[in-house]
Parts: sequence; C-alpha cells; structure tokens
Amino acid sequence: MKFSIALRSAAITTVAVVLLSQPTLLEGRSTCPDNFFNPEAQLRYYGGFNLGLHNPDMSCKLPHHWQHEFEQLSAAVASLELPQVVFKLFSTSDCGGFFKAIPAAINTNTKVWATLWTGHGGRYEQEKEALRQAIQAFPHAHTWLAGISVGSEHLHRGEMSAWEISSQICDIKQMVQYEFGLTGIPVGCADTGSSLALPYNQQAMWAADHVNVNTYPFWSQTHIDDAQFQMTQVLRNFRDLLADDPDKVIAFGETGWPSVGVYGASFGDVPNAERYWKDVGCWMHKEKIPWVWFEGVDEPNKPDMGCVGGAEQNWGVLKAGANERKFEMIC
Repeated sequence: MKFSIALRSAAITTVAVVLLSQPTLLEGRSTCPDNFFNPEAQLRYYGGFNLGLHNPDMSCKLPHHWQHEFEQLSAAVASLELPQVVFKLFSTSDCGGFFKAIPAAINTNTKVWATLWTGHGGRYEQEKEALRQAIQAFPHAHTWLAGISVGSEHLHRGEMSAWEISSQICDIKQMVQYEFGLTGIPVGCADTGSSLALPYNQQAMWAADHVNVNTYPFWSQTHIDDAQFQMTQVLRNFRDLLADDPDKVIAFGETGWPSVGVYGASFGDVPNAERYWKDVGCWMHKEKIPWVWFEGVDEPNKPDMGCVGGAEQNWGVLKAGANERKFEMIC
C-alpha cells in the first residue's frame, strides 16, 4: 500500500459517485484475444493476508521468516476453517521474496498470491521473468499459487494506463495459462475501487480474470460505525458494474484498520481494529467474499505519515516479529 493520503482519501470517498454517474460503462470493452482460463477451477472464496517483503531492520525476509509468519497467521484464522489461506506479496522480484516464500506455502498448505509490481520496459520484464523462474523451479504450481495480480494501485498513482495494464495481463495469461497450462490460476488487476470504476480505467477489469478492489474506510476518514456500510456499498457497485460477467471474481484485495493513528473521523487503535474485523471481516467471511487483510504483520520500517500519527506502520494483525496478536480473528 503506497499512496498519497490526499489521493487515497479522494479516491475512496468518490467510488459510489463515479459508479452511479456512469450508466453506460459496459460498452466498448475489450478482453484478451486468446483466453485459456478455466473459471470453474479457480478459488471463489478464500481469506488471507498481505505481507511486506522486509524485516523491521529492512533486511530481506528469508525462508524461515516466511515460514514463521505463515504459521502464525494461519493459526490466527484457524477457527474460520477457510477453504484456503492465501498470502499476497507485492513483488515477484524484489528481495527474492516471492521465490523464498514458496517453500513456506508448500510446507504450511497455504498459497501465495503473486503481484507483479509492474512498470514500463525492463521493470515488467524483470517481474515476469521472476514469476517464470518460480513456476519452473517449483512444480505443480496450482498447489502453491492462488492467483496473480498485474500491478498494485498503478492506476491510482497514475503510473500506468489501463490499456498498458490490460496488455500485460493478457501477456501473463498467455505465459501462465497457455505455456505452463495453469488454466485454473486467475490473472487479474488490483487497484483502488474508484480508480477501477473510472471509464478510462475499466479496460483493466475487462482483461482480468479476477478483480482485487482495495478499499480502506480509514483513509476516507470514515467513522468506525459507518465502515461496514461503506464496504457493502463498494461491493454492491462493483457487482452491478460486472453483472454480466459472473465468472469474474470480485475480491477485497486490501482492507483493514490500523491500531495507531487518527485521520478525520477515523481513529486507529486496537479496539477499532478488532471491531473492523468483527464488522467487516466476519461479514466477508459469512457472505463468502474473498478477502486479503491488510496486513498480516506490522511494518515499523515504513516511513512515518506524520499527519496520521504512525498509522502506516501499524496495520498488522500481528506485531512486528510476528509473535503477538493484537486481537483474535474469530467470528
């Protein structure tokens, strides 16, 4: 989650307005020319956690760090009896983290969700090649790979166009689903709800098998009492928008509440973080809406966002070191 606070706040608070004011947005869409995806084989419900690639001292996580975090977080949601626990990482090449995390997923019977932290030219090719090498190195990728997102809020930050993202989605689909025969692994996009809802950005969703909608009531200065309502509205709007494509899974790829910080009417503390889980997390679990919590473990190494009093470092369910839970994830 890398963003400008002003951009994030404006984006999230306008999602319903954008969607409701564009009644003809389904026209003129374009999907990938060749589609090898088998939607019947994909995960339609799962829960999990977003995780950073670095330790608190900024060293890269090693296999034993991933193993420890996967074990601790799997235990945190054990009572939910999820059909699959998923861990989403934010790059396939940085730190070698994605490659190093795969053995931990195999050992813990969990799966990783790959994110290509894409860009222009060499950056995209670097991320694509790292994904290719991982699939080649660890056979039977369907047993450890839950899905793939091309980009992570790149539309929100204005770093890529929707057509560029969609072209890269089609390219990754060709490699993963055709070349490697992994037809049940969805390839999709991940961005803020309002960014995806804009007419000129929707092409990214049309190319995608799967849509990760990142939604944070905290960043729209929403009071905790109103957080669940905001989430239900976002989901309703995206279901309306994608109503004629029932095979496309809509997931909350990032959502959560910090244990520190104040932003308008949003107060970050442990009781509110726990309440957000009870109100939103348990709602998603009950309704079988796929979710990936932001985040699994605190990241004290992140820069301080002074106006929100340390919120950026304190979104984890576990404190830094991944040994202590802030609250119980029960429903």
